[in-house]
Amino acid sequence: MAHFMILQNIRRNNLDAQPQPQPHQPRRIRLFRERNNELDRVTPREFFQATRLYPHQYRQLHNILEPHLTPSIPTNHAIPSHIKLQSSLCYLSTGDNLRSSARGYGMSNASQSRHLNSTLNAIIAEVRLQIKTNPDPPVSTLLLLSLTQIHFCS
Repeated sequence: MAHFMILQNIRRNNLDAQPQPQPHQPRRIRLFRERNNELDRVTPREFFQATRLYPHQYRQLHNILEPHLTPSIPTNHAIPSHIKLQSSLCYLSTGDNLRSSARGYGMSNASQSRHLNSTLNAIIAEVRLQIKTNPDPPVSTLLLLSLTQIHFCS
């Protein structure tokens, strides 16, 4: 009987307790990290070691993939398409973990993961588009895209 009375008191106390209003917390200040363009600060050989593409090959690939990597709605602090592509290529070519690759380009792990997926999807979509639309596509374009896909996706 005593146990029943104790349980009834606990239930009654829990029902009587009103939720306390939470104090208004100020919004968290957003942190925007500095994003580096590797092409501007390294030699072509160092760039090749980081991305497995020479700067002229990278520029060709970026020009092809830029429409896929640029957000359709402009935002204030969107990560530029060249940073998305460089960080993805760097991650795929070096085999580092996601955190070190993301940190090197001033991104969070979640952003790096999202951009890696979008970059790979853009490469695959562009290869399919080039094969479908052009009965005789430029060999340089197909080679660049297919080598990128084969080299990194296998």
